[in-house]
Amino acid sequence: MSPYYPNDSGQMIADLPHFCPFCFADANIQNHPCDIVYDHDRERKTGPCFPLHVLRCKTHKVGFTVYPPGHVPYGRQIIAPVEPDNSKTGIKREDSFFSGTYFDAALDVNSHNVWAKESMLNSLSPRYVTQTRHLKRAGLLLGVDADLEATFREIISQTLNIPGQLIFENASAIKDDPGYYSQGKAICNILDALSDQTAPFERLATAGYLTGLWPEPSFWDVRHQVLRPTPFHPYRTRAAPF
Repeated sequence: MSPYYPNDSGQMIADLPHFCPFCFADANIQNHPCDIVYDHDRERKTGPCFPLHVLRCKTHKVGFTVYPPGHVPYGRQIIAPVEPDNSKTGIKREDSFFSGTYFDAALDVNSHNVWAKESMLNSLSPRYVTQTRHLKRAGLLLGVDADLEATFREIISQTLNIPGQLIFENASAIKDDPGYYSQGKAICNILDALSDQTAPFERLATAGYLTGLWPEPSFWDVRHQVLRPTPFHPYRTRAAPF
C-alpha cells in the first residue's frame, strides 16, 4: 500500500517503495538489498479506476502490486474513507464515518434501504444479491459473522481495538436472527466503534488478511522511506477462520 498522486498530465503515479514485501523474512537484506524495477501497469475498470503499478524485485525474484490507501486486493470499493494520496475523503454521510465505502450495503440496510432485486434496463444501480454478498463479507471482516470461531473473534477484536464483548454480542444477535436487517445493524454497531480508532484502514486491511480475504498487507512509509508490516498484528497467531 502506497500513496498515489496525479502528475502534471493527471496520471496517477505511486510513491514507489524501495523494498519488496519479502524483505521482512530475509536475514541477509543488509548485504543484498531489494532491487526494485517497474514491470507494468494493471488496468482497472472499477475502483480506484486508474492503473496500478506492478513492480518486480530482482533480488527476491517476486512481483507485487502497489495499491493506494483505502483499496485492497480483489476489491472494487474503498473499505475506509481514504483518498489515494492517504488523505481523508470528502464523502461523508451525516450518520456514518464509513459512508461511500464497501460498507454502504450495511449502512443502507440499517436505514431500511434494501437494494432492488432486479435492475432496470441499462441501470447501474446495485442489486439485492450484491447487497447480501457485501453483508456477508463485511460480517467476516468485522468479526460478527455467525460462523466464525470464538477465538477468531478475539483476534479481530485485538486488531480493530474494539471490545470483544461488543463483537460477541452482535455476532450472537446475527446468530439468533440471521436476516439482513440484523446483519446490517450488527455491522453498523462495529463500524461506529471503529470510527473512533486510529488508522481504521490499516486495521481493516489487517483484519481482512487475518480472515483470509486477501494477502498480508505492507505499508510504504513515505516520510521515512521504509516498508513496514502492519502495526496491528494481534497477540495470537493467524488461524483458520472456520
